[in-house]
Amino acid sequence: MLVIDASVWFDLFNEHDKDRRRLAEQLFSEAEKLHIYEPALFKVELAGLLARRHGQEVVRKLVKEVTERVTVLNGLHEEAFEAALKTGCRAADAYYIACAKLTGAVLISNDRIQVLNARKAGVKSYYLLKQGYEVFKAIQGLREGPGYRSGL
Repeated sequence: MLVIDASVWFDLFNEHDKDRRRLAEQLFSEAEKLHIYEPALFKVELAGLLARRHGQEVVRKLVKEVTERVTVLNGLHEEAFEAALKTGCRAADAYYIACAKLTGAVLISNDRIQVLNARKAGVKSYYLLKQGYEVFKAIQGLREGPGYRSGL
């Protein structure tokens, strides 16, 4: 199981940095049959990021496509509050950390500070831009475990 920060999803549609886009494409290809969870604020955060580069209708379409591929979790307020207390992290980061902690998922992000705070909270997390090899090794391990949806 994975929680993938909006920064990584944004790079999947990033036409301005081909290296980051390629890395995101590789991640989603490797993680294709793994269950992905996202906190409820993910939809809003992703829309805001994409709206910087695309028109409203394109953003609506992309966000709809993405949210159909993931399980969105509501009601993470108390867990996010505890993550913020423990780490001093930003509010949005606290929701991703809480989502990963609650589901037992690995958090993958392109935000180094978020990854460091997730680790402080006891969440296994990776900074994709600098830990690509470790990320793909971890995904391979997840595919071999009980969270893998084989045959789908």
